[in-house]
Amino acid sequence: MIRTLPLTFALVLFPVLAAAQDDGPSASRVIDKHERTFVVSKGGKATGRLDVGYVVREDTRFMVGGTHPGAKAAVEAKRAKVKPPVRSYAELDPKGFMGRYKRWEPAGKGEKYWYLFQYEGKLKLRHEKGVGDKGSVKDAGAAGTQLVPLEKDQPQLAWLLTSGSRPTEVECVGAHPNVRGKATVTRGGEEDTDLPGGQKARLTRCEIKGDCGEYTVMNDASGDPVVMACGGIRWDRKGK
Repeated sequence: MIRTLPLTFALVLFPVLAAAQDDGPSASRVIDKHERTFVVSKGGKATGRLDVGYVVREDTRFMVGGTHPGAKAAVEAKRAKVKPPVRSYAELDPKGFMGRYKRWEPAGKGEKYWYLFQYEGKLKLRHEKGVGDKGSVKDAGAAGTQLVPLEKDQPQLAWLLTSGSRPTEVECVGAHPNVRGKATVTRGGEEDTDLPGGQKARLTRCEIKGDCGEYTVMNDASGDPVVMACGGIRWDRKGK
């Protein structure tokens, strides 16, 4: 089931996502929108909540993620109207390859910030350490035409690679830590999968492995993620 991303969520999670949904005369047509919430757990215990928003336009795709830590956040019926401490924003081309990628984390009274972008044939990484830091920019290698952002605590980025239309091998890059390499995508068959509350579901397994981490993504019949896992952390979708 696909639901429209509420404007309030877009504004809280990222002002830029609200811009991604702009329906002004100069904006390209919106093809699809998704909103998903996942309970984050480790060792069977809830540790937080991940809110994900995905907007597909004719010329651009936008994927955002916001993580609220703590067991209380995991069981909240509604999204708290506060800025998620850990946030990510990916702007992609129509084929899902990276245009730019941003990430924020708490740092004292401010935030750390990472920004990956391609400029004049180079991949660049801007990093700001927090309040008062002017930031720095460094080269992170040559630009790539089939480059995807991939980070271990942002499993929604791995899910983007599970579509059957995507290549089985891509070049991946992470902002924090800054790593670059290859990722291989293996799309398996359906299998019975254990879900929270003793339930089971018939889901399709996909594995993404390589220099940017190892991920398992279990999709339903429509291709939407139900379970995602990486590095001992699991994300279970809330609701349908």
